[in-house]
Amino acid sequence: MRTIDPSCMRKAPILSAPVPPREPLPFFKYLRTMHDNALAGFHEDAFRQPIVEIKYWRLHTFLVSDPDAIRRVLIDNAGNYVKGLVEQRGTTTGSARNFPRPDEAEWRQRRRTMASSFDYGSIKEHSPVIVDAASRMSTRWSTFPRNTIVDIHTEMANLTMGIISRILSPSNFAELDQVMQLVSEHKGGEAILDPIDFVPMLDVVWKIYRRYRRRRVFRRIESAIDRVIESSAKEKVSSQNPFFERLLQQKDPNTGGGLDTRAIHDQIITILGTGHETAALALMWTWYLLSQHPTQEARLHAELDELLNGRAPEFADIPKLRYTRMVLEEALRLYPPTHTLPWRGALQDDELCGIKIPKGATVSIVPWVLHRHWRLWKHPERFDPERFSADRSSERSLFAYLPFGIGPRVCIGSTFVMTEMVLILATLAQRFRLRLAPHHVVEPQGLISLRARYGMKMTLENRS
Repeated sequence: MRTIDPSCMRKAPILSAPVPPREPLPFFKYLRTMHDNALAGFHEDAFRQPIVEIKYWRLHTFLVSDPDAIRRVLIDNAGNYVKGLVEQRGTTTGSARNFPRPDEAEWRQRRRTMASSFDYGSIKEHSPVIVDAASRMSTRWSTFPRNTIVDIHTEMANLTMGIISRILSPSNFAELDQVMQLVSEHKGGEAILDPIDFVPMLDVVWKIYRRYRRRRVFRRIESAIDRVIESSAKEKVSSQNPFFERLLQQKDPNTGGGLDTRAIHDQIITILGTGHETAALALMWTWYLLSQHPTQEARLHAELDELLNGRAPEFADIPKLRYTRMVLEEALRLYPPTHTLPWRGALQDDELCGIKIPKGATVSIVPWVLHRHWRLWKHPERFDPERFSADRSSERSLFAYLPFGIGPRVCIGSTFVMTEMVLILATLAQRFRLRLAPHHVVEPQGLISLRARYGMKMTLENRS
């Protein structure tokens, strides 16, 4: 492991993050804190111990940050740990019957069906759309007056939204833009834990309300998707939409016929979720980190200038943009958009790190904690893209870094998202650098996604 000069440590900027409380928070303060910002509810031991038990009345969960234990939960004994619903995260009562038992065969079939949308050929096919959209943004930015201040999250969200819309439906992307905005506002802005989850007398009413609210939102989403499917079926005749042409040609592995409406909806919603919000948030945090680290920013610019020399990046350039990718991977470590993986309920007793996990308890794996754990990372609070060099990555367990999860349920769109982010960053960073706007407060807020509470106001600077 490379040693770090202490003098460099003193010069390293202090990055925005909640200060962990020294002791576990009292029950009601814990609820309020987790509802407002899930990142702020973890006390110091969570970042230093391999496993921490969290027990508050109806909530009994184990926060796991040991790579071997994570491997057991997600792979070796995954059948014992059932992925639960959001509303069940805070309402376990000690019975494994509270956890839904998913139809694994159905899930695997849907996974196989979606795989072709994220294979090498599909991603390569979509890369010109990504570069073209980023180039259009670069051209638009170049028309802005000097020292224009933008909210970079809004800019990146609009960019990734447009990319996914044009991939899915080139002639009907405006409709999908509205759908994605609706999904983003509804899902990303939800709290990960709600105090009402702990009020027994409201259990039934609260769950009915949540289901009603989701159905109302998703009815609008599905109606819009139906219109896109109908429009894209017509586009198929003139081969203007290769994505839908391939999608409509897929066969159901059981029936041998074409995909039903639900399968097509599943594919589209998965692509909307992985290619839009995750990429936009990761890019926002990347721009913030680069603005605070001029040395690393200069090295990124040097790689882009040497390899691209002012031209637009291409899919074939991605393996050569090593430092660009390392910057993004380090940003995903420090500020993972999916800061908490879905909680899992134990169907039977088990043991992790020598600690008994009783039947009915939940297990929580939190990338925000895992990626900042003092047992796994040297100076985890520092921005150091070199952590992801080939040599240093080989020294690290695969289960210490989970921005997209791992195992059978790893995010199916992770390769597409990384490709999208590398091409966007390479396109824009050739011409621009961004500086945090004066007096702007940066506060990471852990809701369903890792957002910036006050947005991310930054000043655009033209490198030339």
